[in-house]
Amino acid sequence: MKNLMIVAALLLFSGTLFAQKPGLTPEEKALLITGKMKESGLIAEDQFDRVYEVNLQTEMEKKERREAFKAKREAFQKELKAVEESRIKAFEEILTPEQMRDLKMARAKRKVAIAKRKKLMARRTARLRQMDKAPFPPVQPSPAGPAGK
Repeated sequence: MKNLMIVAALLLFSGTLFAQKPGLTPEEKALLITGKMKESGLIAEDQFDRVYEVNLQTEMEKKERREAFKAKREAFQKELKAVEESRIKAFEEILTPEQMRDLKMARAKRKVAIAKRKKLMARRTARLRQMDKAPFPPVQPSPAGPAGK
């Protein structure tokens, strides 16, 4: 029972464990997951093929769902863009040319501000990732200088 729970937990978290390896096919991912399970002693040699089939089926389904979600997201973004364009056309009928110019300038400024925030967040994220790779606690140089002198 305990081994079954461990296998279930491993399968549950296997998507996050191997999500950082881009470009792997579902077959490669399933083989990688099953190989790790075998190496860690969670499954026996005679269980390998059956566990591989389960992992393969899971990875294939995850791939299909990702692709379906991506298609839906792109369609949704197109719909939002069409709605926004209709708003601009409605504004053009209501606002004066000067007001439209001011509106476009305000939108451009907002886009620049958003781009700056994204750039700042990317820098912060990069710094945090770099800190994660650094040894903890930080290595402090000794006040007497390098050892061996």
